[in-house]
Amino acid sequence: MSTFRLPHRCLAAAGLTASLLASLASAQTTSAQPVTPAATEQVVTLSPFEVSSDQDTGYVGQDTLSGSRLRTNLKDIAAAISPMTGEFLSDIAATNIESAIEYGVGTRVETDDARAAGPVSDGYNDSIRSIRIRGLPGGGRSINFFNAPGEVDLYMTERLEVSRGPNSILYGFGSPAGKINVSSKQANTNKHAFSLTHRIDSWGGERLSGDANLALIKDKLALRVAVLRGREESWRSAGHNDQNRIFLASKWQPDRRTTVKVEFERGQVDRFVPRPFFANDYLSIWNASGQPIFDNFRSDYVPGTPGTGVAGTPGTPFRDTGATSVTGVLERSGGDWVVFSDRFGVAQNYRQFTYSEAPTGGVLQNDFARGLSNPDAVLEANWVGGEFETNNFSAFVQREVMRDLNVELAFNRQVSRTETRNLASWNHYGVAADTNRYLPNGQLKPADQLYYFDVTPDRRPSSNQTSQGRLTVSYEKGYRDWATLRVAGLGELARIKSRSEILQQYWLRGPSLTSGGAFNPTPENGSNAVYYRYYIPSLAVLDDPDFRIPAPYNLSGATPYQDPRTGQISNLYMHEFNRSQGNIGYVDRETSAYMGVSQLFLLKNRIVGTFGYRSDRLKNWVGVAVRDPAAEAIAPNTGVWTPVDPRTANAGIFTGDTRTLGGVVHVLPWLSLFYNTSNSVSTPGTNYITPADPLKTTIADLVPSPAGETEDYGIKLSLLKNRVFVTATEFHTISQREFGFSGFNKSNVVNIWNALANSGALNADETNFARRQAEVMNQVQGYVQDSESKGYEVEVAGQVLPGWSISLNYSKNKTTRTNIAREYRAYIDYHKAYWKSFGTLAISQNTNTPGPDIAPGSTDWRTPAEINATGDFTVNTDSINEAIADAEQLFFDNPFVFEGKRFVGDPLHNFNLRTRYDFRQGRLKGLTVGAGMRFRAGRVAGARTEYTITPGTDYTDTWNGRVIESVSTVDASDQNVYDFQIGYATTLRQGKVRWNIQLNVNNVTNQRDLVVNNVHPRTLVPITYRYQDPRQYILTNTFSF
Repeated sequence: MSTFRLPHRCLAAAGLTASLLASLASAQTTSAQPVTPAATEQVVTLSPFEVSSDQDTGYVGQDTLSGSRLRTNLKDIAAAISPMTGEFLSDIAATNIESAIEYGVGTRVETDDARAAGPVSDGYNDSIRSIRIRGLPGGGRSINFFNAPGEVDLYMTERLEVSRGPNSILYGFGSPAGKINVSSKQANTNKHAFSLTHRIDSWGGERLSGDANLALIKDKLALRVAVLRGREESWRSAGHNDQNRIFLASKWQPDRRTTVKVEFERGQVDRFVPRPFFANDYLSIWNASGQPIFDNFRSDYVPGTPGTGVAGTPGTPFRDTGATSVTGVLERSGGDWVVFSDRFGVAQNYRQFTYSEAPTGGVLQNDFARGLSNPDAVLEANWVGGEFETNNFSAFVQREVMRDLNVELAFNRQVSRTETRNLASWNHYGVAADTNRYLPNGQLKPADQLYYFDVTPDRRPSSNQTSQGRLTVSYEKGYRDWATLRVAGLGELARIKSRSEILQQYWLRGPSLTSGGAFNPTPENGSNAVYYRYYIPSLAVLDDPDFRIPAPYNLSGATPYQDPRTGQISNLYMHEFNRSQGNIGYVDRETSAYMGVSQLFLLKNRIVGTFGYRSDRLKNWVGVAVRDPAAEAIAPNTGVWTPVDPRTANAGIFTGDTRTLGGVVHVLPWLSLFYNTSNSVSTPGTNYITPADPLKTTIADLVPSPAGETEDYGIKLSLLKNRVFVTATEFHTISQREFGFSGFNKSNVVNIWNALANSGALNADETNFARRQAEVMNQVQGYVQDSESKGYEVEVAGQVLPGWSISLNYSKNKTTRTNIAREYRAYIDYHKAYWKSFGTLAISQNTNTPGPDIAPGSTDWRTPAEINATGDFTVNTDSINEAIADAEQLFFDNPFVFEGKRFVGDPLHNFNLRTRYDFRQGRLKGLTVGAGMRFRAGRVAGARTEYTITPGTDYTDTWNGRVIESVSTVDASDQNVYDFQIGYATTLRQGKVRWNIQLNVNNVTNQRDLVVNNVHPRTLVPITYRYQDPRQYILTNTFSF
C-alpha cells in the first residue's frame, strides 16, 4: 500500500519559488487575498442580464440571475440558490464541478452504481458523473445558462451557482433536481491583467494555467485568454486525466448603451478513470469449499479424442446440476462461451463448462480482501479509457434601447465528440478459477491454466451538435417610493443532433457483416460474444500494483476455431457492431420556448414578489435502428443493427407549461421571510423502458416526460452588520416518472425469450414473436419511478470577524422512491403463464442440433434453510422455470425492495464547514490558514426483508411466493473527512507582481476505509464498495501582474 506524503516534486517547487523570491528585489507583504486578472477599480454599470463576480465578498455571493433571469440581490430571491464564489473555489482547490459540490448544500456525486466514482475527473469513462441535488438524480449543468457540452473545468470559471429544485424561470425542460450554472470569465476593458498558476500534487498530477486580460482600447475593447495544460493523476496506478484547453472571451462596447461579448472554448481530454474497487470476487466460495475440480468428462474418456455427443465427452460435458452438482463450482449455462487465448492457439468453446462459484444470492460481490491489501492496483488499464473533444462558442449582444428598456440577443453553438473504451463484461471483471479437469478439446487441463480473466471490450463513439438562441427583453418602472415593477420576456430556440452507439465484438461465420452469427444466426446473440482469456501463473501477481490484464489480442482476419465435438478446425471472424437496437441513439430535437417573469418591489423594497410563466415545445425525431437489409435479404434476423437517420421518422411533439411564484418579506433590516413554489417538466427521455403494451414487437418505450414540483419556505438573517448571512429552508419536492436503472436486471427475461425462439418447439409465428420480444426487452435500459424529497437546509456564509471567513451548511434530506418499475412488473405478470407452459425447456438451446433441448431439471431449488440464509432460490438456472424464479428474486431484491424507502447511497444528514483566517497585520501579515470538514451520516446501504415461505410454494410465483412481513433499510458507516489549507501572499518587484502560494491537504487524517455501497439483501454482508480517496497534498503557486 502506498504512503502519501508531500513528494519531492512539491518540495522542489517550493524551493524553486523561494529562490525566485530571493532574486526579486524590494518585496513587500500585502493582504492574503489573490488578485484576479479581471480586477478593476472603476465602477461599472452592469446590464440587467449580467452579474459581476467583483461584487462577491469572500465566500458571499451578492447577485444572481438564476432567480428571475434579471440581476437580483440574493436577499430578494425566494428560490433555493447557493453561489460558490471564485475565492471559495480557490480555497478548496476545486478544479471541476464534481469536486466543488462536495461542499454543496444537499448535493452529492452519484455513487449508487459502483462504477460511478472516479478520482481524477468528471466521471467514469463513458459519461460525465451524475449529480444528485436534494437526493434527486439528474442535476444539470450549464454555462451562462446554455446547457454545458459535457466536461466543465473551472480554469475558465468565475463562480458557480447551484439551483436546488424545479425552477421554471431558470430552465424549461429540465430535471426536478435542479441545475448548476457556471459563470465564465469575462473580458475587462479597463486595464491589462495577467496571471500564471502552477499546481502539483502528491498523486503525481500537474496543472499549468494562464490567464491574460488585454484592454486593447480602454473602456471599448478587451480580449481575455485562459489556457490550461492539465496532467492529473490518480492515486491509483495508471489513472490519469490529460487535458489541453483554451478559452477566449472578448468584449466590445461601441457606445455606453451597447455591449457585444463573444466566447469560445476548445478542449481535448484523454483520460482513464479506474473503477473504484479492485475486482469482483469469484474465488472465496471455491476456496471455502476446498478448491474442488469438476470431472466434466466421463471416467473412461481417453484424453484428446473428439466428442461423440454423449454426455461427458467434448462438446457435451457433464453439467453441474442435480446429482452431478458440486459445491464451489458453477456452470456457465447461458449458451456458447467462445474464448481466445495465447495458450490455445485456436478459439475454444466453454459451453456448459464450470468455473469457481461466485457468492450466492444472485448478486455480485466485490473482492474486499484485495481491495484492502492492494488498493493501488488497476487491472483494467490496458482496456479502458476515453477521448473527448469539445468546441463551445457563444455570442451576446446587449443594448439599452431606452432608459430602463434593455434587450439581449444570445447565441450558442456546441460541437462535441467522444469515444470511450470499456469492459462490456464488467460483471465478469475478476479473477476466476478454471475448475474443469479437461479442456474443451478433450486434453487434460495443464496445471498452469488455473487462474484467469475472461474479458470482452466495447467501444462507445458519440457526438453532439447543438445550436441555441435566445432573445430577452427587460423593462423596469418605478412608482415613486412605494413600488418598482421589473418585467422580462424571453424567447428561446434550440436544435440538437446527437449520435451514440455501443459497439461490441462478436464472432461471425465469414469476413462479411452479412454472414450471420457463428454460433447463433442472430449476430448480437450472447453465444457469439468474443471473450479474451488471460491466464496468470498464480494469485501472487495480483499483489503487484502495476499488474495489468494484457492488452487485447489482434483478432483481425480469420481466427481458427476447434469444434469440440469433431476436433475439426474452421475459421471464425471477429467483427465489431452494435450490441442491441436500443444502444443506438440517433436523435434530432428542436425546442422552442417563451417565458415571462415579473418582479414587484413594494414599500421601499420591503416586499419582493416574483412570478414566472414558461411554455416549452419539443419536436423529437428518433431514428429506430434496423437490421442490415443486405443480410436480411439472405436470411431473417442475421443482419447487424444499423443506425437510421432520425429525420426519416415521424416527429413526436411535446409541450409543457411551468410556473414559479415566490415572495420575500423583509420584516426587519436583519430578518426576512420567504416562500417559493415552482414546477418543472422534462423532455421525453432517450432511454428505453419496458413497453406498456406487453405484445409490442417493434421497439421498447421511451421514458415518458418527467415532471416535478417543489415548495420552499424559511427565513433569511443578516447578522453582524451584514457580515454574516444565514438562510434556513424547509422544502418538499416531488418528482414523477423519472428514469432509474440501479439494480435493474432484464437478462432472465431476454434469456427466456431467446430460449423459446431457438427451441424449435414453437410454430413460425410464435417463434418470430419470441425473437422480437427478446430484441425489444434487450433494448430496455431501466425503469420508471416516482420520488419525493423532504427536508431542511441551513446555510451560513460571511465574515465572523474581519479576516475570518466561514461557509457552513447542513441539510437533512429524506428522499423516497415509489411506483418502482410498474411497467416491468406488469410485463412479467402478463407473460408468465405462457413461459411456464415451456418451463422444462433448457435456457440454453443449441441451434446446431434438431429439436428442443430439455433441461436436466426445472425445479432445482435450494433447501428452505439455504434460501433463508442466502436469499437465493435456484442452484442452477438451466431451465425456463428456474429463470422465472431468478427474475422474480432479482427484481424484488433490487429495485423493488426499496419501494417507499430511501435511495441507496443517500445520506440523511449532510454537514459541510469551510473556514479561513487572513492575518492582515503584524509579523504574520499575508498568511492565511483554513480548514474544512465534510460529514455524512445515515447513508442507506441496502435493505433486509423478513418473510415466510409456505411448504409447497411455487417459487415462480410473484416474489417467489414469499409472504413479505417487513422491509427495513440498513445504514452504512458515517463518513467524516477533514481538509486543511495554508497560504501566503506577498508582492514582488516594487509591488508589480503579486505572488500567492497555497498548500491544501485533503483528507488530513488519511481515512482509508472502504466505503460500502451495498449490502447483501439477506445476510447484510457488504457486497460492493468504493475507495475513499486518501490524503492528498496540493501545492499551488499563482503570480499575478
